[in-house]
Amino acid sequence: MSDHLGQNPFRPAVVAEPAQEREAELLSLDDLVLGPSGQAEGPVLPPGTGRQRSGPAVLRASGGLVGAQVAVVGLHGGAGATTAQQVLARFAPDSDDTAWVPGQGVGLIPTRGAVVLVARTSGVGLERAAQAAWQWGAGDLDGVALLGLLLIADGPKLASELASPLKRVSRMYPRTWRLEWVPEWHLSATPSLELAPRRVAGVAKKVSKWAATRGLNPIPNEGVNR
Repeated sequence: MSDHLGQNPFRPAVVAEPAQEREAELLSLDDLVLGPSGQAEGPVLPPGTGRQRSGPAVLRASGGLVGAQVAVVGLHGGAGATTAQQVLARFAPDSDDTAWVPGQGVGLIPTRGAVVLVARTSGVGLERAAQAAWQWGAGDLDGVALLGLLLIADGPKLASELASPLKRVSRMYPRTWRLEWVPEWHLSATPSLELAPRRVAGVAKKVSKWAATRGLNPIPNEGVNR
């Protein structure tokens, strides 16, 4: 599709100022999907529709958590869970003494405690995120406080074909956040957080704020239709 669709082809194109170009670059397709806040909201309690989940289970029980710990769990290989855990540990406010700990493996969640799931904004990442949401929605995660889904950009721009799946998945979780594409993180085996974009820290603060609001213990499911 032409970048000039909707413009008069017989008039000279308007040259954007550098600030305008930067703003257009930041306003990527997945920003538009998630909204200006970069955060989508969904059901706080499992919907409990009684329908069978769609697709295979991707979450399995592992050990428990200690105190105010939140497990950061990747939903597939290369999801970026390690990076997400490091970002949250570095930038999330620590006033509530929350400890952001790495999950024990792909799809391994604690039997009790709080969890943030992590996936890429790729086809496989969004598919696994949808499958995990179905598990939670069916009430399969009793004893677990699912805080939400943290999506990590799979590239500089989201493929237009993935806009609809991303929007659908983002509404299946209590909260969905996104970490933007950071080229430097793909150039080193041990990416540094020293020069992380300001919006990365902003996302971490939103996750931490929601964790404090939601609490680290599961909300009872009484009264939810199954």
